Amino acid sequence: MATNSRLIKDWIQYLKGLQIVAGKSDPDTGKLNYKRKVTSDDVIHFLEVKTNFNEEEISNAVHMVLAKKAQGGGKPKLQNKPTPKEPGKDVSTWMHNEIT
Repeated sequence: MATNSRLIKDWIQYLKGLQIVAGKSDPDTGKLNYKRKVTSDDVIHFLEVKTNFNEEEISNAVHMVLAKKAQGGGKPKLQNKPTPKEPGKDVSTWMHNEIT
């Protein structure tokens, strides 16, 4: 099976070959310029061609990710407004006192 860096390079080449992204990335940031959204079918086809995973493993993985995304199970986003401190709920310093 391909290594992670090789797989990433192959993925980018795959996206360019299908014209999902522009041939050149942003020269300042290196980000890809997408012409359309990547679909789960794109991912499934790529993984079937470039990895040793079988069709069932790939399908299960993609469906798990999609289900988690639909449930809002992605990474929590940072909030601009931190939660206010509650009175009497200061950070405990007991560990600082116990370390010698």
